Amino acid sequence: MRLLILLLAITLASCAAPRSPYPPRTHAPCFEYETCVVAVQQAISRNWMRPSTARNGMQVTVFVELGMDYELLAQRVTEPSGNKAFDQSAMDAIAAAAPFDELRGMERVMGFFLFSRTHFKFRPEDLGRQS
Repeated sequence: MRLLILLLAITLASCAAPRSPYPPRTHAPCFEYETCVVAVQQAISRNWMRPSTARNGMQVTVFVELGMDYELLAQRVTEPSGNKAFDQSAMDAIAAAAPFDELRGMERVMGFFLFSRTHFKFRPEDLGRQS
């Protein structure tokens, strides 16, 4: 039995995702609009795996509709970049970040009013920059 548990633990550890450059997501509630915007941006950025075809100057805009519990109801590309892989990577990042539990700190009606239908723009502007 102990061997089985150890093998399971090793198997699960080998499936772990690569480390993100962002701090771990805490899902801590935000209470003000500005901090909620930053929390949502960080949650999505943590999950954005830009394809190798991404280039500076590209941009995709994705329309997002959230439910009352800030779960993802729908999303669609409204302004494509011209690169399907890039556009899909943006949609995948949003889907992976949802639900946006951080928004639950806002007063429910106001949070839903502000975030239920919104657009996200994705730009790989940091590509090719040197530190």
